[in-house]
Amino acid sequence: MKTKQLRIRVSPQIAAQFEALPPRARGQAVSLILGAWACGLNLQELLKVRQVVVNTSNLVNQSLRTSWGRTVDAQAASQLVGMLRRVVK
Repeated sequence: MKTKQLRIRVSPQIAAQFEALPPRARGQAVSLILGAWACGLNLQELLKVRQVVVNTSNLVNQSLRTSWGRTVDAQAASQLVGMLRRVVK
């Protein structure tokens, strides 16, 4: 896929972060950020939700390991439900 070059102005601090990346990674990072902004996505909120999903999957794994797949650990299941409720609001 052909890419387009876009000239933008950013603060020196932001520029320093992107200059450290290889050109291809820099382009991908900027494209991701601008695409998310264009769609109205808040990347910081998305990262928070990602962490909740990771924690939730860890709780499910812990529950299954302690129960050997037969019964669900009630405390882990309760925490799982609480985390999912916060994400789904």
